[in-house]
Amino acid sequence: MRGFLYCILAFLCVSCQRHEDKPAGPTLSVALYPYLQQMDDAKRIIGEIWDRHNSGWMLEFKDWDCYMDDPRTDIDVFCIDCLFEQYYMNEGMISTISNTEIMERDDFYDCFNLSDECIGIPFLLCQDFLIYPSRDKQIADAYNARKLLDCAEPGNIWTLTAGNPNGIYLRAWAEIYGYEGSFHTTDINQSVLENLKPYLVLGGKKALVAHSEETARAFIAGNGRAYVGFPEVLSLLQEYPEPLSIINFSIFGNRRSNYYYADKICINKSVTNKEKRKAAILLANILCSREFLERYISNESKCLFYIPARPSVSRILGQGEPVYHSIDSLASANDALILYGDAAFRDYNDRILSKMAEVLDDVSKAPAFISQAPSGVGRTDSWTSEQRQP
Repeated sequence: MRGFLYCILAFLCVSCQRHEDKPAGPTLSVALYPYLQQMDDAKRIIGEIWDRHNSGWMLEFKDWDCYMDDPRTDIDVFCIDCLFEQYYMNEGMISTISNTEIMERDDFYDCFNLSDECIGIPFLLCQDFLIYPSRDKQIADAYNARKLLDCAEPGNIWTLTAGNPNGIYLRAWAEIYGYEGSFHTTDINQSVLENLKPYLVLGGKKALVAHSEETARAFIAGNGRAYVGFPEVLSLLQEYPEPLSIINFSIFGNRRSNYYYADKICINKSVTNKEKRKAAILLANILCSREFLERYISNESKCLFYIPARPSVSRILGQGEPVYHSIDSLASANDALILYGDAAFRDYNDRILSKMAEVLDDVSKAPAFISQAPSGVGRTDSWTSEQRQP
Protein backbone atom coordinates (compact mmCIF):
# COMPACT_ATOMS: atom_id res chain seq x y z
CA MET A 1 0.00 0.00 0.00
CA ARG A 2 2.79 2.42 0.96
CA GLY A 3 4.54 1.62 -2.33
CA PHE A 4 1.34 2.42 -4.25
CA LEU A 5 1.07 5.78 -2.48
CA TYR A 6 4.69 6.58 -3.35
CA CYS A 7 3.89 5.85 -7.01
CA ILE A 8 0.91 8.20 -6.91
CA LEU A 9 3.03 10.95 -5.29
CA ALA A 10 5.78 10.49 -7.86
CA PHE A 11 3.24 10.76 -10.70
CA LEU A 12 1.82 13.97 -9.25
CA CYS A 13 5.30 15.48 -8.87
CA VAL A 14 6.16 14.69 -12.49
CA SER A 15 2.84 16.16 -13.63
CA CYS A 16 3.48 19.38 -11.69
CA GLN A 17 6.98 19.61 -13.14
CA ARG A 18 5.63 19.23 -16.67
CA HIS A 19 3.11 22.01 -16.00
CA GLU A 20 5.92 24.32 -14.90
CA ASP A 21 8.03 23.46 -17.95
CA LYS A 22 5.25 24.00 -20.46
CA PRO A 23 2.66 26.63 -19.46
CA ALA A 24 -0.98 25.81 -20.14
CA GLY A 25 -2.90 28.01 -22.55
CA PRO A 26 -1.77 30.10 -25.54
CA THR A 27 1.72 31.63 -25.38
CA LEU A 28 2.92 35.11 -26.29
CA SER A 29 6.67 35.47 -26.82
CA VAL A 30 8.76 38.56 -26.10
CA ALA A 31 12.42 39.46 -26.58
CA LEU A 32 14.03 42.29 -24.63
CA TYR A 33 17.46 43.78 -25.27
CA PRO A 34 20.07 41.25 -24.14
CA TYR A 35 22.09 44.25 -22.92
CA LEU A 36 19.55 45.44 -20.35
CA GLN A 37 20.88 45.55 -16.82
CA GLN A 38 19.14 43.46 -14.17
CA MET A 39 17.32 41.36 -16.77
CA ASP A 40 15.83 38.99 -14.18
CA ASP A 41 14.27 41.96 -12.36
CA ALA A 42 12.84 43.27 -15.63
CA LYS A 43 11.21 39.90 -16.37
CA ARG A 44 9.84 39.64 -12.83
CA ILE A 45 8.22 43.10 -12.96
CA ILE A 46 6.76 42.43 -16.41
CA GLY A 47 5.33 39.14 -15.17
CA GLU A 48 3.74 40.76 -12.12
CA ILE A 49 2.03 43.47 -14.18
CA TRP A 50 1.00 40.99 -16.88
CA ASP A 51 -0.63 38.62 -14.38
CA ARG A 52 -2.84 41.43 -13.06
CA HIS A 53 -4.43 41.81 -16.50
CA ASN A 54 -5.65 38.19 -16.65
CA SER A 55 -5.24 38.13 -20.42
CA GLY A 56 -5.33 34.34 -20.63
CA TRP A 57 -1.97 34.36 -22.46
CA MET A 58 1.22 32.95 -20.96
CA LEU A 59 4.45 34.90 -21.47
CA GLU A 60 7.57 33.29 -22.89
CA PHE A 61 10.83 35.25 -22.86
CA LYS A 62 13.15 34.60 -25.77
CA ASP A 63 16.70 35.64 -26.59
CA TRP A 64 17.24 37.92 -29.58
CA ASP A 65 19.59 40.77 -30.45
CA CYS A 66 18.42 43.42 -32.93
CA TYR A 67 22.04 44.31 -33.72
CA MET A 68 22.85 40.77 -34.84
CA ASP A 69 19.79 39.21 -36.47
CA ASP A 70 16.42 39.92 -38.01
CA PRO A 71 13.43 39.17 -35.74
CA ARG A 72 12.34 35.57 -36.03
CA THR A 73 8.70 34.77 -36.68
CA ASP A 74 8.48 32.97 -33.32
CA ILE A 75 9.07 36.26 -31.46
CA ASP A 76 5.80 38.18 -31.17
CA VAL A 77 6.92 41.34 -29.34
CA PHE A 78 10.46 42.72 -29.42
CA CYS A 79 12.63 45.77 -28.78
CA ILE A 80 14.44 47.56 -31.61
CA ASP A 81 16.93 50.39 -32.00
CA CYS A 82 15.29 53.08 -34.15
CA LEU A 83 18.47 53.35 -36.21
CA PHE A 84 17.20 50.21 -37.96
CA GLU A 85 13.48 51.00 -37.90
CA GLN A 86 13.20 51.72 -41.61
CA TYR A 87 15.07 48.55 -42.48
CA TYR A 88 12.58 46.44 -40.53
CA MET A 89 9.64 48.20 -42.12
CA ASN A 90 11.00 47.79 -45.64
CA GLU A 91 11.58 44.10 -45.00
CA GLY A 92 7.99 43.69 -43.76
CA MET A 93 8.96 42.58 -40.26
CA ILE A 94 6.98 45.05 -38.14
CA SER A 95 3.25 45.64 -37.81
CA THR A 96 2.26 49.27 -37.28
CA ILE A 97 0.23 50.26 -34.22
CA SER A 98 -2.57 52.79 -34.32
CA ASN A 99 -2.10 55.87 -32.18
CA THR A 100 -5.40 55.04 -30.49
CA GLU A 101 -4.02 51.65 -29.35
CA ILE A 102 -1.26 53.29 -27.32
CA MET A 103 -1.96 53.86 -23.64
CA GLU A 104 -1.05 57.19 -21.98
CA ARG A 105 0.00 58.43 -25.41
CA ASP A 106 0.20 62.07 -24.30
CA ASP A 107 3.08 61.20 -21.96
CA PHE A 108 5.97 60.78 -24.39
CA TYR A 109 8.75 63.22 -25.14
CA ASP A 110 7.82 65.38 -28.13
CA CYS A 111 10.88 64.23 -30.09
CA PHE A 112 9.08 60.91 -30.72
CA ASN A 113 6.55 62.80 -32.84
CA LEU A 114 3.89 60.08 -32.85
CA SER A 115 1.78 59.81 -35.98
CA ASP A 116 -1.60 58.17 -36.56
CA GLU A 117 0.12 54.89 -37.43
CA CYS A 118 3.16 54.21 -35.27
CA ILE A 119 6.14 51.93 -35.82
CA GLY A 120 6.21 50.57 -32.30
CA ILE A 121 5.70 52.26 -28.93
CA PRO A 122 8.43 54.51 -27.46
CA PHE A 123 10.46 52.74 -24.78
CA LEU A 124 13.81 54.44 -24.04
CA LEU A 125 15.97 57.35 -25.19
CA CYS A 126 19.75 57.48 -25.22
CA GLN A 127 22.51 60.01 -25.92
CA ASP A 128 26.30 60.14 -25.77
CA PHE A 129 26.66 62.52 -22.82
CA LEU A 130 29.78 64.09 -21.41
CA ILE A 131 30.10 62.82 -17.82
CA TYR A 132 32.56 64.71 -15.63
CA PRO A 133 33.36 65.69 -12.01
CA SER A 134 30.91 68.46 -11.15
CA ARG A 135 33.68 70.80 -10.02
CA ASP A 136 35.57 70.62 -13.33
CA LYS A 137 34.29 73.83 -14.94
CA GLN A 138 36.81 73.70 -17.77
CA ILE A 139 35.42 70.39 -18.99
CA ALA A 140 31.86 71.64 -18.47
CA ASP A 141 32.54 74.62 -20.75
CA ALA A 142 33.93 72.47 -23.58
CA TYR A 143 31.04 72.21 -26.03
CA ASN A 144 32.70 70.05 -28.73
CA ALA A 145 35.41 67.41 -29.12
CA ARG A 146 38.14 69.83 -30.15
CA LYS A 147 37.45 72.02 -27.12
CA LEU A 148 37.75 68.90 -24.99
CA LEU A 149 41.14 68.19 -26.58
CA ASP A 150 42.21 71.68 -25.58
CA CYS A 151 41.84 70.77 -21.93
CA ALA A 152 42.63 67.05 -21.87
CA GLU A 153 45.36 65.04 -23.55
CA PRO A 154 44.39 62.54 -26.25
CA GLY A 155 43.29 59.29 -24.69
CA ASN A 156 42.52 60.97 -21.36
CA ILE A 157 38.76 61.12 -21.92
CA TRP A 158 36.97 57.81 -22.13
CA THR A 159 34.74 57.26 -25.13
CA LEU A 160 32.91 54.08 -26.13
CA THR A 161 33.05 54.18 -29.91
CA ALA A 162 33.14 50.37 -30.13
CA GLY A 163 29.59 50.08 -28.85
CA ASN A 164 28.05 52.65 -31.18
CA PRO A 165 30.14 53.40 -34.30
CA ASN A 166 27.22 53.83 -36.69
CA GLY A 167 25.38 56.07 -34.20
CA ILE A 168 28.43 58.31 -33.75
CA TYR A 169 28.87 58.50 -37.53
CA LEU A 170 25.19 59.38 -38.04
CA ARG A 171 25.39 62.06 -35.36
CA ALA A 172 28.42 63.64 -37.05
CA TRP A 173 26.67 63.40 -40.43
CA ALA A 174 23.66 65.24 -39.01
CA GLU A 175 25.87 68.00 -37.60
CA ILE A 176 27.33 68.62 -41.08
CA TYR A 177 24.31 68.24 -43.34
CA GLY A 178 21.41 68.93 -41.02
CA TYR A 179 18.81 66.41 -40.07
CA GLU A 180 15.18 66.31 -41.09
CA GLY A 181 13.93 62.97 -39.84
CA SER A 182 16.06 60.38 -41.61
CA PHE A 183 19.52 59.65 -42.86
CA HIS A 184 20.09 58.57 -46.47
CA THR A 185 22.83 56.03 -46.97
CA THR A 186 25.64 56.84 -49.34
CA ASP A 187 29.19 55.59 -49.45
CA ILE A 188 30.91 56.42 -46.20
CA ASN A 189 31.44 60.16 -46.36
CA GLN A 190 35.06 61.33 -46.11
CA SER A 191 34.02 64.78 -44.89
CA VAL A 192 32.20 63.19 -41.96
CA LEU A 193 35.26 61.09 -41.11
CA GLU A 194 37.50 64.16 -41.24
CA ASN A 195 35.24 66.01 -38.83
CA LEU A 196 35.17 62.97 -36.55
CA LYS A 197 38.94 63.11 -36.02
CA PRO A 198 38.92 65.19 -32.81
CA TYR A 199 36.30 62.90 -31.26
CA LEU A 200 38.18 59.75 -32.24
CA VAL A 201 41.43 61.15 -30.92
CA LEU A 202 39.75 61.88 -27.57
CA GLY A 203 39.45 58.21 -26.75
CA GLY A 204 42.22 56.86 -28.94
CA LYS A 205 42.34 53.33 -30.30
CA LYS A 206 41.30 51.82 -26.98
CA ALA A 207 37.83 53.33 -27.52
CA LEU A 208 37.41 51.12 -30.60
CA VAL A 209 37.61 47.96 -28.51
CA ALA A 210 36.75 48.99 -24.93
CA HIS A 211 33.55 48.11 -23.09
CA SER A 212 31.66 50.05 -20.44
CA GLU A 213 32.51 47.81 -17.48
CA GLU A 214 36.27 48.02 -17.92
CA THR A 215 36.29 51.73 -18.77
CA ALA A 216 34.08 52.52 -15.76
CA ARG A 217 36.50 50.71 -13.45
CA ALA A 218 39.41 52.63 -14.94
CA PHE A 219 37.60 55.97 -14.57
CA ILE A 220 36.71 55.25 -10.94
CA ALA A 221 40.37 54.40 -10.30
CA GLY A 222 41.39 57.87 -11.46
CA ASN A 223 42.36 57.13 -15.05
CA GLY A 224 40.86 59.82 -17.25
CA ARG A 225 39.44 63.24 -16.70
CA ALA A 226 35.96 62.74 -18.17
CA TYR A 227 33.80 60.08 -19.74
CA VAL A 228 31.64 60.11 -22.86
CA GLY A 229 28.92 57.48 -22.67
CA PHE A 230 25.26 56.65 -22.33
CA PRO A 231 23.66 57.78 -19.06
CA GLU A 232 23.20 54.20 -17.86
CA VAL A 233 26.97 54.01 -17.34
CA LEU A 234 26.31 56.12 -14.23
CA SER A 235 25.07 52.92 -12.58
CA LEU A 236 28.63 51.60 -12.97
CA LEU A 237 30.15 54.82 -11.60
CA GLN A 238 28.46 54.80 -8.20
CA GLU A 239 31.83 54.46 -6.45
CA TYR A 240 33.35 57.53 -8.09
CA PRO A 241 34.73 59.56 -5.18
CA GLU A 242 32.97 62.84 -5.95
CA PRO A 243 29.75 64.12 -7.54
CA LEU A 244 29.39 63.72 -11.30
CA SER A 245 27.44 65.85 -13.77
CA ILE A 246 26.29 65.20 -17.33
CA ILE A 247 25.93 67.58 -20.24
CA ASN A 248 25.34 67.28 -23.98
CA PHE A 249 28.06 68.28 -26.42
CA SER A 250 28.77 68.45 -30.13
CA ILE A 251 31.10 66.26 -32.17
CA PHE A 252 32.56 69.33 -33.88
CA GLY A 253 29.86 72.03 -34.13
CA ASN A 254 29.91 75.50 -32.63
CA ARG A 255 27.11 74.73 -30.20
CA ARG A 256 25.98 71.71 -28.24
CA SER A 257 23.86 69.26 -30.21
CA ASN A 258 20.92 67.35 -28.75
CA TYR A 259 20.58 64.22 -30.88
CA TYR A 260 19.15 61.03 -29.40
CA TYR A 261 19.03 57.37 -30.18
CA ALA A 262 15.73 55.70 -29.33
CA ASP A 263 14.32 52.25 -28.64
CA LYS A 264 10.78 51.09 -29.32
CA ILE A 265 8.72 48.03 -28.54
CA CYS A 266 7.34 46.53 -31.74
CA ILE A 267 4.95 43.80 -32.84
CA ASN A 268 6.02 41.20 -35.34
CA LYS A 269 4.26 41.27 -38.70
CA SER A 270 3.74 37.53 -38.26
CA VAL A 271 1.17 38.21 -35.50
CA THR A 272 -2.02 38.09 -37.55
CA ASN A 273 -4.48 36.36 -35.21
CA LYS A 274 -6.88 38.98 -33.84
CA GLU A 275 -6.78 37.79 -30.23
CA LYS A 276 -3.02 37.35 -30.25
CA ARG A 277 -2.52 40.82 -31.69
CA LYS A 278 -4.71 42.23 -28.93
CA ALA A 279 -2.52 40.50 -26.34
CA ALA A 280 0.65 41.66 -28.10
CA ILE A 281 -0.49 45.30 -28.03
CA LEU A 282 -1.29 44.97 -24.33
CA LEU A 283 2.19 43.60 -23.65
CA ALA A 284 3.87 46.34 -25.70
CA ASN A 285 1.93 48.94 -23.71
CA ILE A 286 2.96 47.32 -20.42
CA LEU A 287 6.64 47.37 -21.39
CA CYS A 288 6.37 51.10 -22.15
CA SER A 289 4.09 51.92 -19.21
CA ARG A 290 4.84 54.37 -16.45
CA GLU A 291 4.66 51.59 -13.89
CA PHE A 292 7.14 49.28 -15.57
CA LEU A 293 9.61 52.02 -16.53
CA GLU A 294 9.61 53.55 -13.06
CA ARG A 295 9.90 50.26 -11.20
CA TYR A 296 12.54 48.83 -13.49
CA ILE A 297 14.77 51.92 -13.83
CA SER A 298 14.58 52.90 -10.14
CA ASN A 299 15.64 49.31 -9.33
CA GLU A 300 14.71 49.55 -5.64
CA SER A 301 16.77 52.72 -5.08
CA LYS A 302 19.79 51.44 -7.06
CA CYS A 303 19.00 53.42 -10.18
CA LEU A 304 19.91 52.05 -13.63
CA PHE A 305 19.91 55.56 -15.19
CA TYR A 306 18.14 54.70 -18.44
CA ILE A 307 16.20 57.57 -20.04
CA PRO A 308 12.50 56.60 -20.09
CA ALA A 309 10.44 57.65 -23.11
CA ARG A 310 7.98 59.23 -20.68
CA PRO A 311 8.79 62.62 -19.07
CA SER A 312 6.54 61.81 -16.11
CA VAL A 313 8.85 58.92 -15.20
CA SER A 314 11.99 61.06 -15.55
CA ARG A 315 10.47 63.56 -13.11
CA ILE A 316 9.62 60.86 -10.59
CA LEU A 317 13.15 59.43 -10.88
CA GLY A 318 14.51 62.94 -10.37
CA GLN A 319 13.13 62.94 -6.83
CA GLY A 320 15.83 60.44 -5.90
CA GLU A 321 18.48 61.10 -8.56
CA PRO A 322 19.05 64.82 -9.31
CA VAL A 323 20.80 64.03 -12.60
CA TYR A 324 17.34 63.36 -14.05
CA HIS A 325 16.57 67.08 -13.83
CA SER A 326 19.25 67.65 -16.50
CA ILE A 327 18.14 64.60 -18.48
CA ASP A 328 14.49 65.69 -18.51
CA SER A 329 15.35 69.28 -19.41
CA LEU A 330 17.44 68.19 -22.41
CA ALA A 331 14.96 65.58 -23.65
CA SER A 332 12.13 68.13 -23.39
CA ALA A 333 14.00 70.85 -25.29
CA ASN A 334 12.82 72.02 -28.71
CA ASP A 335 16.12 70.98 -30.32
CA ALA A 336 15.85 67.36 -29.17
CA LEU A 337 15.87 65.10 -32.26
CA ILE A 338 15.89 61.33 -32.64
CA LEU A 339 18.28 59.81 -35.17
CA TYR A 340 16.88 57.28 -37.66
CA GLY A 341 18.87 55.39 -40.26
CA ASP A 342 17.56 54.42 -43.67
CA ALA A 343 16.88 50.90 -44.90
CA ALA A 344 20.55 50.20 -45.71
CA PHE A 345 22.02 51.65 -42.54
CA ARG A 346 22.23 48.37 -40.64
CA ASP A 347 25.14 47.23 -42.82
CA TYR A 348 27.22 50.27 -41.84
CA ASN A 349 28.43 49.12 -38.39
CA ASP A 350 31.55 47.07 -39.21
CA ARG A 351 32.46 49.25 -42.18
CA ILE A 352 32.38 52.43 -40.10
CA LEU A 353 34.41 50.92 -37.25
CA SER A 354 37.07 49.88 -39.76
CA LYS A 355 37.15 53.37 -41.30
CA MET A 356 37.46 54.93 -37.84
CA ALA A 357 40.50 52.78 -37.14
CA GLU A 358 42.04 53.99 -40.43
CA VAL A 359 41.43 57.60 -39.38
CA LEU A 360 43.31 57.03 -36.13
CA ASP A 361 46.17 55.37 -38.02
CA ASP A 362 46.44 58.46 -40.23
CA VAL A 363 46.36 60.78 -37.21
CA SER A 364 49.14 58.84 -35.46
CA LYS A 365 51.30 59.35 -38.53
CA ALA A 366 50.64 63.11 -38.41
CA PRO A 367 50.61 63.99 -34.68
CA ALA A 368 50.72 67.72 -35.42
CA PHE A 369 46.95 67.46 -35.86
CA ILE A 370 46.57 67.02 -32.12
CA SER A 371 46.44 70.31 -30.26
CA GLN A 372 48.60 70.22 -27.15
CA ALA A 373 46.84 70.52 -23.84
CA PRO A 374 47.83 73.50 -21.66
CA SER A 375 50.58 72.73 -19.19
CA GLY A 376 49.37 70.66 -16.26
CA VAL A 377 45.85 70.23 -17.66
CA GLY A 378 44.36 66.89 -18.57
CA ARG A 379 47.48 64.90 -17.71
CA THR A 380 46.81 61.71 -15.83
CA ASP A 381 49.77 62.36 -13.53
CA SER A 382 48.40 65.82 -12.65
CA TRP A 383 44.86 64.56 -12.01
CA THR A 384 45.45 62.23 -9.11
CA SER A 385 42.97 60.58 -6.79
CA GLU A 386 43.99 63.00 -4.04
CA GLN A 387 42.99 65.98 -6.19
CA ARG A 388 39.63 64.42 -6.93
CA GLN A 389 38.59 64.41 -3.30
CA PRO A 390 35.90 66.99 -2.44
